[in-house]
Amino acid sequence: MRRFILLFLITSIITILYHDIAFSSSSNDYVKVIYFHGKNRCYTCKLIEEYTKEAVETIFEEDIKKGKVKLEVINFDEPKNKHYIKKYNLYTQTLIMVRYQKAKEVEYKNCEKIWVNVKNKVTFFNYIESEVSSYLKAL
Repeated sequence: MRRFILLFLITSIITILYHDIAFSSSSNDYVKVIYFHGKNRCYTCKLIEEYTKEAVETIFEEDIKKGKVKLEVINFDEPKNKHYIKKYNLYTQTLIMVRYQKAKEVEYKNCEKIWVNVKNKVTFFNYIESEVSSYLKAL
């Protein structure tokens, strides 16, 4: 009987520890979609932001709930955000895809085709879906 209780306790502890390790590492692995813009914005710049938000929030709704996808909109002209200009080589409104593993940035990509694809909403959504999905697969 003592062996059974001891075995049960050891198994329970291992299960709890494994769950905590697995959960903590997976919750720190995610893709962040960041739309950077400046103070002055044209119609197309605003449309890219609108399409990006709509595409990410609808296509990746479940991944957002699970913490696998995050979306941010950042004004790089604000003093607190100036460091992003150098970090991501920003020179205009830009969509950056960032992959995080164990809460550390491991890879990023400038999604330059937003400017070409903004002319067609379906094409734009397909492009966003493809880019985010490729980063999610790498998690």
